[in-house]
Amino acid sequence: MTLGAQLKELSDGILDLLLKTKDVEEKRRLRKQLTEVHEQTAHLVDTNVDAATEAYADATASLNESIRAIREAQADLGHVARTISKIAKAIRLVEQVVGTVT
Repeated sequence: MTLGAQLKELSDGILDLLLKTKDVEEKRRLRKQLTEVHEQTAHLVDTNVDAATEAYADATASLNESIRAIREAQADLGHVARTISKIAKAIRLVEQVVGTVT
C-alpha cells in the first residue's frame, strides 16, 4: 500500500472514530489530527516523494500500525485513546517524510 493510500485510509478511519466516539475531548483531538493528515496529504500530492528513504519506510510502517489500531478501536471504543497516540506518531513520521521533500 502506498503512502498516499495509507493516508487516505487513516483519514477515513479517523472520520469513522469521530462519528462513533461520544467523548468531546477525543472528538476535538481527532478533528485536529484529521486536519493535520489532510494538510500533509495535500502537500504530498503536490510534491515528489522518494520512496527509497528510511523516513518513508518509518512513516509507512507507523501508518500501518495506526490503521490497525483504528480497526481495533472501531471494534472496541476503549482503544480510542491508544489509537490517538499511534496516529500522532504516524503524523510526526509523515511530517519527517514531507520535510525531506521541501
